[in-house]
This record gives sequence, C-alpha cells and structure tokens, in this order.
Amino acid sequence: MLPLGTIEETINEVKRCIKDAANGGGYILSSSNSIHNSVKIENFMTMINAAKRYGKYPSL
Repeated sequence: MLPLGTIEETINEVKRCIKDAANGGGYILSSSNSIHNSVKIENFMTMINAAKRYGKYPSL
C-alpha cells in the first residue's frame, strides 16, 4: 500500500486496520520495522496523520 497506493487508499487502509485490530486496546499501527526506500513519503505521512485522526481510544 505505501509504495504503490494513492493517498485515499492509504487513509482507507489505516481506517480498516484500526477498525479490524484495535478493539480492546494495544494495537500498534506501523509500516513494519523499517521504512523501505520505495515507500512514497506522501503515503507514509498520510498513514501517520490518519492514525492520529482515526486511532483514538476512549478516555478513562
């Protein structure tokens, strides 16, 4: 996704990952253990910004 996808596809994938995996807490959204040089910087930054926007847990 990050090397070839569009910005819209990246946002949708972040939202899907959060929806599918974040229930119960403890989910860490990441591209992997490193950032490959084929990753589009626009998509990487979009992933970070989308995670900040959509990846909030409720306050205690």
